[in-house]
Amino acid sequence: MKLLSKNAKLEKTHPSLNYSASGVSLAPANQAGVGNVCPDASEGCKAACLFTAGRAAIWTAINEARIAKTQFFFADTQGFMAQLVKEIASYQRACNKKGIHPAIRLNTISDLAWEKITIGKTKKNIFETFPTIQFYDYTKSLRRALKQASQDKIASNYDLTFSLSESNKKSALKVLAAGGNVAAVFFKFNLSDTWEGYNLINGDLHDLRFVDEKGGKVVALKAKGEARIDKTGFVITLPRYEKEQGEILAKSLAKKLAAAKGKLASMEAAKRDAESVVRALELSC
Repeated sequence: MKLLSKNAKLEKTHPSLNYSASGVSLAPANQAGVGNVCPDASEGCKAACLFTAGRAAIWTAINEARIAKTQFFFADTQGFMAQLVKEIASYQRACNKKGIHPAIRLNTISDLAWEKITIGKTKKNIFETFPTIQFYDYTKSLRRALKQASQDKIASNYDLTFSLSESNKKSALKVLAAGGNVAAVFFKFNLSDTWEGYNLINGDLHDLRFVDEKGGKVVALKAKGEARIDKTGFVITLPRYEKEQGEILAKSLAKKLAAAKGKLASMEAAKRDAESVVRALELSC
């Protein structure tokens, strides 16, 4: 079982930089049934999670592998880390041969504090083990985001972007005020838009958050799929786009209502057929 993998998001790298990104995809929150890898996740975050999006929505084997990796992490953390070190070293060698820079996202759909996990007898964490590799993540941990935005960073080769949800706006504003960047999902956005007075940058162009302009920027991500009709507050709908989202929501509800009516009609037809069969049997007796 390999720990490092790629997905469509990681493969969307910056067009002007020579990077190749790979990541660790665990089963988020407590999906694996052995522990919580997203301690600060909100309900809206869980509902919109990439665990059920993209290729994983088609091939069940993807999420089965994520669950297996998460179970491995909790059952044998040191064994997990030893294998991760080998895979990152191998990935680094492969990138060097191609003349490209490796980048690693450890929390693809999790939110673990990797800096707290030391590796074997070295007593080093993963960032210290690979000081020349660029690591990056999103987090909902205010403590970690503020530390990384300070002079006393978690690691110099680590980039951390705070992730906004429907329940951590105050924390997000603290991170922005401290000079950290905050990622937020928008129903729709334009780079001329602002959020709470902070300028937006387009986070959909690539996944390499460490090349983003720093200094209190909102990394805007466009809502996709079911997230476009989110009503939890996880997805931000700016005032000028409220009418458009309302129209999409109305169409979605109409579609669901039509499907429900169709299902009800099928059930009623099946009931009538069953009643006809019963009557026919009664008459034949």
